[in-house]
Amino acid sequence: MAIECKNTTSSIWWQQWRWPKLLRIAKANGWKPAGTTQSPEDEIYFPGGRWDRDNYTTNDGQTVTAEDAIALGAALESALRVIPNEYALAKYELPGGGIEIAPNQPPVPDVDWFSGAEAKAQVAAFVAFCKQGAFRIF
Repeated sequence: MAIECKNTTSSIWWQQWRWPKLLRIAKANGWKPAGTTQSPEDEIYFPGGRWDRDNYTTNDGQTVTAEDAIALGAALESALRVIPNEYALAKYELPGGGIEIAPNQPPVPDVDWFSGAEAKAQVAAFVAFCKQGAFRIF
């Protein structure tokens, strides 16, 4: 499963298990979530005020406002300085490649999951995406 963050011109995908880690990193670096909104066409799925505005982690089509997206991007841009440049998870890689995430993930800080040049570049790309303004989470 994946999380797709989509605005009017582009989209970025995250593995569903990585997305909450990225949000926690943003919070640790100053992001204060403003709350998501529900699009009018999705009212049929969450009628009568059942919308959870604090929910950023599922892919229910919630909207992150432009101001909130910009704040999220600013916090992650700040976090880039604390994300290790060297790949911090190498010692957890399986012989055939990859890292076992279920049932037990390695006991490492969230920033380590975004360490190394490639992963840091993904975070930097998401920062640029957030600076474009509002997006929806699918």
